[in-house]
Amino acid sequence: MGFRAYVLLFGVMFALAWKAEAYWSVASAACGGQIGNKGYFWAIRRNCSPNGDGMTCAQVCKANEQRLLGYTSHRRPYVYCYDAFYVSYRAMYHYNTGCTWQANHCGPNYCCCRTPY
Repeated sequence: MGFRAYVLLFGVMFALAWKAEAYWSVASAACGGQIGNKGYFWAIRRNCSPNGDGMTCAQVCKANEQRLLGYTSHRRPYVYCYDAFYVSYRAMYHYNTGCTWQANHCGPNYCCCRTPY
């Protein structure tokens, strides 16, 4: 593979990484806007494709619980889903009750997870 091919490959990988980071940033801000009161919160990506991981947002939050609690030095007892969003290039959809949205069915692609205060 020549130098130009490497530059092109690096450019594509950088663009994809930037896009994912931009979506996560938007989802994090949206989750923060919906938290309502004190507490730690995170936007966690959910695979909503037909061949996805088979999890609802409530299950995504629970599956990431120990990792997320580690960010709080385990000062909180548990993590739970409180909201969900679909974030795309041009639009965003707020599900409000997306925590139990059907697994492997396109719906929310970001889950809002939080700890109780």
